[in-house]
Amino acid sequence: MDVKNACNSFVSGMMTASSLIAAGICSNALIVSGEKPSDAIRFDFDHVAQLSPYLAGFTFGDAGAAVLLSASDDESGFHFQRLMTRGEHWELCTVKGGGSLFPQDAEQNYFEGRMVELKEVLAAEARRFFKTCLQEANWQPGEIQHLFTHQVSTSSLDTIAELTGVPSSRIEPVFQHFGNTVSASIPLAMYLRLQRGEIKRGDKIALLGLAAGVSVSVQLMVW
Repeated sequence: MDVKNACNSFVSGMMTASSLIAAGICSNALIVSGEKPSDAIRFDFDHVAQLSPYLAGFTFGDAGAAVLLSASDDESGFHFQRLMTRGEHWELCTVKGGGSLFPQDAEQNYFEGRMVELKEVLAAEARRFFKTCLQEANWQPGEIQHLFTHQVSTSSLDTIAELTGVPSSRIEPVFQHFGNTVSASIPLAMYLRLQRGEIKRGDKIALLGLAAGVSVSVQLMVW
């Protein structure tokens, strides 16, 4: 099935898959994401004044990721999963073409974003939602050894650290190496830390999804 939720597509896929496994509907689930946001970068402009809404597109990086989920027979795995949306902010970051709104208008197939406004909305929503989720799960920020999140700038880590209370050293950086890889950014960050052997059995992990729409997801797991 296709699970499309902007930059939260991959983590929403994991949430859907883990729900199916927990319900006994399936034993294993493969989540795959192939992101090619470079197709949505606008390169041609008639004058400089047109550039501003499309600037963020120049940070895009193409990437792919895959994760296999299976039922756990011990304390490892997902312990908490929540997703929230604030649909009234959808125009802050979008590609309007390709759907029912502009099905055949090529001019609408480019990424557009009001990134300063989007950052303010997501920061406010994520701060409240992350705190509420930790309280429900009875977790403390200091317990989290690894936090993996979507990143859209080099300052993302400091911003996320400030709003979550998790030190920036525990947040894996990906933007400065690969750019904005959309929904592949969280599994890519996990892969990098796994490759270095830094995730140990029993470590507490938080996945913080931040996406246009806008939507925020929090998933807490034990490795």
